[in-house]
Amino acid sequence: MTSSLHKFRGHILKCSVTSVLRRFKVTMATSGISPDQETTRVSTAVSNRPISTLVEPTAPKRQQSSTNIHGKELVDHYAWLKDKRNKDVLQYIGQENRYFQSALAGTENFQQILTQEIYQNDKVPAGRRPEVVGDFVYYQKHGGNPLPIYCRYRKGQPEEEEVVVDFNIIAAAYQQPFVNILSLKISPSQKHVAVVIETPDSDIYYAQIWKIGKPSPITAQHLLQHAHNHEDGKCSHNTCGHEHHHDDHEHGGHSHEETTTKSTNTASGDVNEQLQIIYNVFSVEWGSDDTLFYTSSKNYTANQVWKHQVGTSITNDVKVFEEQSDRYFVDISKTKDRKYLTINSSSRSSSEVRIVDCDIEISSPLFIQPRQDGVEYFIEHNHGTFYILTNCEGAKDYKFMKVPSDSALTAEHWQNVYSPEPNTKVIDMDIFDKFCVLLLKMNGVPTVKILPLDDPVDGKTVQLPSFASTLDPRENSDFTSTNYKFTMSSPCLPNVDCELDLNSGQLKESYIDGSHSNYKCERLHAVSKDGTKVPMTIFYKSDSQVDRSRPMLVHGYGAYGKDLDMEFNPGRLTLLNRGWILAFLHVRGGAELGRQWYYDGRLDKKHNSFEDFEACVNHLHDAGYSSHALTAGYAVSAGGLLLASVCNRSTELLKAAILKVPFVDVLNTMVNPSLPLTTQDYGEWGNPLQDDKMFDYIRSYCPYQNIKEQLYPSMLVTASLNDIRVPFWTPLKYVAKRRHLMTPQDNSLLLYQFNPGAGHADDDGHEQTVLEYTFLYKALDYQWNNHKALGLPME
Repeated sequence: MTSSLHKFRGHILKCSVTSVLRRFKVTMATSGISPDQETTRVSTAVSNRPISTLVEPTAPKRQQSSTNIHGKELVDHYAWLKDKRNKDVLQYIGQENRYFQSALAGTENFQQILTQEIYQNDKVPAGRRPEVVGDFVYYQKHGGNPLPIYCRYRKGQPEEEEVVVDFNIIAAAYQQPFVNILSLKISPSQKHVAVVIETPDSDIYYAQIWKIGKPSPITAQHLLQHAHNHEDGKCSHNTCGHEHHHDDHEHGGHSHEETTTKSTNTASGDVNEQLQIIYNVFSVEWGSDDTLFYTSSKNYTANQVWKHQVGTSITNDVKVFEEQSDRYFVDISKTKDRKYLTINSSSRSSSEVRIVDCDIEISSPLFIQPRQDGVEYFIEHNHGTFYILTNCEGAKDYKFMKVPSDSALTAEHWQNVYSPEPNTKVIDMDIFDKFCVLLLKMNGVPTVKILPLDDPVDGKTVQLPSFASTLDPRENSDFTSTNYKFTMSSPCLPNVDCELDLNSGQLKESYIDGSHSNYKCERLHAVSKDGTKVPMTIFYKSDSQVDRSRPMLVHGYGAYGKDLDMEFNPGRLTLLNRGWILAFLHVRGGAELGRQWYYDGRLDKKHNSFEDFEACVNHLHDAGYSSHALTAGYAVSAGGLLLASVCNRSTELLKAAILKVPFVDVLNTMVNPSLPLTTQDYGEWGNPLQDDKMFDYIRSYCPYQNIKEQLYPSMLVTASLNDIRVPFWTPLKYVAKRRHLMTPQDNSLLLYQFNPGAGHADDDGHEQTVLEYTFLYKALDYQWNNHKALGLPME
């Protein structure tokens, strides 16, 4: 059974651990975190002190650290903040955290109201259509639990329910409010399930394998025992490979030894047959019978593929493939007909695929097409034909090709099947027995294309509702099915389960309650500095007046060829209901308008992203949607680089900004190739060590390098202890330098929020959203002073 992690989307848009793995994040309504020993130590040092009156922290001491590159001096006065054992570092983090808490003191009533509204908007569909796989029917239920339980029954026997995965047990094992499931795969015999889970130490993944049975064969105690063995270094053959005392990596505080990934079994009786855990795993796929293939990692990059026989010792595992280049990330997937395992090696700009015949006991990987710079391709298989999605021959936004499996497989033998229309890009493909389904974006708007494999010319384009912003394929594991299942959502619409009849092209919708009609969606364009039209998507409540009196939250990302996130979350709906305008700015560097749109916002064209953002906000102000005094920006990770750069460049554009785990020191990161993710990112930002001009170019826009003694918007900057992609000290250095250069006239808020128990993409769910929105209201003074003067809660 395939997982909800769809194989091609990750390859086309993203090629590293920072983004290939799409998270399935299940959030619990409760709180309570049991951090590891390191987290506990840091948390205690920075948090457990009384909150006093609002006293802004003093900028920490400056200690010059310099490097000479291309004859130019690169100075960093706050590099010393990387050492989380330094008492001065802990003291400064403590000051910043207490200032953050005291800045929001007195807003408890408002936070309570926001919390209630967000939970009311946290709509869960009434149910999901079951998925039929062979003799079993798979489905989800809650049954009074905070997290879903994935179950099944044999056809015709619904009373004989079996638990496949209970997410509550996994969350309880780590006493976490949520659990990140990267993939879930059922074995061909449907006896076992393999689940890839992110551990509480962010970006450390492992696979769990257990038998499917009734009731759930695994308990939280079993999983917790494995976790303790892992943390204590008791994994067999030094499986963990973690050195928690290392601070040498810009992308995090862990070091992985160059060892083979191993697994351990639980120590008690029959559970030995039930549970195995393999550490440092990024992706898994079942072969024939109960053989599991998995990728293992080195320096947070998957570079090896191993073959494991369930129930046998991990020491007997066979290495199938090893990638030699640290610029390539290895992912594995299974063709829809279950015949081939594909080993996909992908960089930022090229890829190559090897295949393993799952019907052959011992099969060596076979090349499809050797890697070629600038050429990407991804394959499927159907009835003796390989189908290929590729950008070869100048097809920047991909085309659909094929080649017989019994002929030569290299690119010169590929035959064209379908090329998209102008201004259309292929996002994803799925193969069925008689059809191919392509997910497209036409002028940035999502749509679906159905191609009959026996007559691709007779394809059907399915128009989706205008409010649809995001499409996500569901499992679609039945190769013979004539129905395609996917979810559709937008900032004003929770995930809607949809089913598409591949014969007629008719769309079946379910669980739409009509509430989306209370909101308007507009698609606009702004003209950037070089004359390029930049698309925007705007949402607001239908009964809201579009004038300068409405607050507006603008979102941007513009990196890694990734579309800006416009999925539903209940916090966004809460703002819409309160009269806010939500604007999504599709700047260059993203992929909304295709690969060229991405290429025009990376490397030595990165300034286009900043100019696009500025043009969009100015256009919205000129059109009367809002005003400078009521406009805030919101960005995450690499989007934080975009937003922080704009704040350096255009100080009057925004009144406030939320920078979540922002990548604000790109220059110091990219000049250090020993960091685990740097070399993979050369294709995105450039290599300033080898290229003098690229060094100067990155230096010209790097947010940390360009902080000035000038006025800035109010800012909330967040960081997490376990973040290996943007470690806590990167935002901390940014805030420290901002404080040092703050002018006496600057009365804006500058807040640093340190989370000792989270990673790059983790937070405390709705609680974190409430804090962020409270900051926005306070920073914009929106309805704040009037209510405060009257002694009323913010309503």
